[in-house]
Amino acid sequence: MDTSLELVRRITYGHGIGHLLGRGVQRAAEIIGRGAEESAMHVKGSELPGYDPRAIKGYGLSYATSNIGGNHMYGRPRPEIYGAKDGFG
Repeated sequence: MDTSLELVRRITYGHGIGHLLGRGVQRAAEIIGRGAEESAMHVKGSELPGYDPRAIKGYGLSYATSNIGGNHMYGRPRPEIYGAKDGFG
């Protein structure tokens, strides 16, 4: 079985390392310790979406300031996505 699919299966059923990873990246890093907290990628305990916000600066700002963490559905910077210079898209 593909390693990534096996990992998803383990997280789903809480087997082995999946029991730890299923708690979320922030909690898993706290449990692992030894500096793992510094490498855990989350905003306010919420994992980041599967893409990099650096190309669209508004998303990065939204992730950092959102009251619910790094969520791509909250505070969407639409004018920046569509290339509008005046902010009205």
